[in-house]
Amino acid sequence: MCAFPKLLAAGIIVLMLSGQALAGENLPIYIGAKLGVSAMTADDVENTTDVSNPATVNNTSEDDTLTALGLAAGFNWKEMAGVPLRTEIEYMYRSEFSYEANPTFKDAGAPTKVDVDMTVQTLLVNLFLDIPTDSALTPYVGGGLGWAFLESDCVATVLATGDTADRSNEETNLAWHVGGGLAYAINENWTADLGYRYIDFGSMEWGRTAVLGLKADEITAHEVLLGIRYTF
Repeated sequence: MCAFPKLLAAGIIVLMLSGQALAGENLPIYIGAKLGVSAMTADDVENTTDVSNPATVNNTSEDDTLTALGLAAGFNWKEMAGVPLRTEIEYMYRSEFSYEANPTFKDAGAPTKVDVDMTVQTLLVNLFLDIPTDSALTPYVGGGLGWAFLESDCVATVLATGDTADRSNEETNLAWHVGGGLAYAINENWTADLGYRYIDFGSMEWGRTAVLGLKADEITAHEVLLGIRYTF
């Protein structure tokens, strides 16, 4: 993990641990955890190799299903202002995304294959609108804006010789999402929820050298998350 995401994640943990103290001031603070599935797509993959006439990429889109695990700390404005809104800070880690192409490029003079492993972490500020139902079930809609921290390792292999070239990269992008879900109040303090969101992580240069250059112009995901939160 990059140093910057580590510091951000540590900040969330500190905020979560301070929730009990803040609760003593009658502030409607909550903390929570999220676990789910991220159906990620890297789309519009293009050749960025430093040559005069780059060949066409053989595999321009890749899908992979990942595990997503996150922590959150939030504030429920309904308890203080009577407005059914929640603001939240969320950190999310996703398991490794894999891209493969064999051969890498169409009609290349020296055919290669390529393997890319990529991880995506996010730090988001979320806003949710809860829809009152006078029951334990509460639908909600919302979205968020923040940062996506992407790390990749790209390995190209020349098919004829077995020679390899690799390139690692890190990028920080603007990330955003929209979605909704359904929350269930287990009791006065505990709430479970199931949510869906579409999230955009931006683009990433997987490797750019005279040997191999690949860039994914669109990296997005459909995510289904099961959450549990505790309100102090």
